[in-house]
Amino acid sequence: MTNGINFNFPFLKEMGLSDSEVAVYVSLLKIGGSHTNGTISKSAELKQSTTSNALSSLIRKGLISSINKNGHTYYFAEDPQKIMFLINEKARLLQKSVVEAKNVISELKAIHIEDTSKPKVRFFEGADAVKSIFLEMMEKSEDIYGYCSMYKEIDDSYEDFWNYYYSLVQNSNKKVQLIVPDSEEARAFKTKDAQQNREIKLVSEAEYFFPSEKHISGDFVAEITLQSEIPTVVLVEDRHIANSEKSFFKLAWNLINN
Repeated sequence: MTNGINFNFPFLKEMGLSDSEVAVYVSLLKIGGSHTNGTISKSAELKQSTTSNALSSLIRKGLISSINKNGHTYYFAEDPQKIMFLINEKARLLQKSVVEAKNVISELKAIHIEDTSKPKVRFFEGADAVKSIFLEMMEKSEDIYGYCSMYKEIDDSYEDFWNYYYSLVQNSNKKVQLIVPDSEEARAFKTKDAQQNREIKLVSEAEYFFPSEKHISGDFVAEITLQSEIPTVVLVEDRHIANSEKSFFKLAWNLINN
């Protein structure tokens, strides 16, 4: 907070505004009326050149307007409701990008020659990579099998994604089967099985613990480590390996009585 003004609006940055643009826009909203570059710079605690660039950008985005008085340019903030215009425009461009991406991907796949004679192994890092692998598995036509442990802090940080992921599961014909070490968190997770189109079997946490987790679907076998500071994924794509892993899973599944 500067000069009593709170400039911490992460959502505005997510909408594409820079730190200086946020500071200028919020300052104008706070002080009200129309003001010169110099007044705004003092309020936002920015150099006048930085403020000038931010004002120009905000005018293009429709969040600020200007008027000329006595040879001086004065700026005033538009209604914050106009932020919705930015969101709608971003959504429109995103939808356009999705359509274009699908067309390009189809063209690239048509010219891509894959070597299917040996397994493909890929390595990924980061939470976004983990999420992308789960979404890739959703694109497979087959069911999903996995071994995983419950970590409250980790699962809480992925809560929005898990809700989205299982909404996709619900809308598909897939089933998800998981073998999970017994714990308070695991039992709470299991209570949602029916509504999330999932089936969990619990095993002794003292005897069986999974520091990393494994998920199998189609020709995918994903080994995922969420406990490390940077989550990692080792993805093996091979029908023979995946079928073997499914058989091992089903063997273990059938031996668990709960």
